[in-house]
Amino acid sequence: MTLGIAVAFQVVNLVTLVAARPVPHLILDGVLALGFLALAVRYASLWLGAVMLLQGVQFSLHAYFFVTKLGPGFAYALINNLVTWGTLVGILAGTVAYQRERRAA
Repeated sequence: MTLGIAVAFQVVNLVTLVAARPVPHLILDGVLALGFLALAVRYASLWLGAVMLLQGVQFSLHAYFFVTKLGPGFAYALINNLVTWGTLVGILAGTVAYQRERRAA
């Protein structure tokens, strides 16, 4: 899901004007957060819940900058990168934990 949304973000950035990007970005963030929500509810996994919350932060970040009409700066880049890295680390940690659990069984 994360890779698909990342590709969709790049497609949106290529085919839309800069002024028209915030709404598709919010939609993509919401779709990814809902995807993680569905997985977290289905598998009742702590790491999926954490990743879902990080996506909520990402959505809030984009919404805040969209509503206030601020341009992305250092704070935006820092929060965006921390959330993205947190999401990727969460997915990796969950995968490793699952593999260990599977081997133990």
